[in-house]
Amino acid sequence: MATQTAATGNDTFLTDWQDWHRQQEARLAAPHGFLAVTGLHWLTTTPQRFADAPGSRSTAPTASPWSSTRTRNW
Repeated sequence: MATQTAATGNDTFLTDWQDWHRQQEARLAAPHGFLAVTGLHWLTTTPQRFADAPGSRSTAPTASPWSSTRTRNW
């Protein structure tokens, strides 16, 4: 005779957490995820180029979003 046990709240939690953890690790390791960060650069109003990113980056308010210069205004 086979014995079946009902899933407990702890079993459900553990399964849900393991699923979330696998998905979180995949998000972090994605090509643009947190683990893809290769450097921390403080931007200035002078456009700067970085080897691992196309175009130049600056905080200049006049930079066009359609040009090769990207603006970060935080």
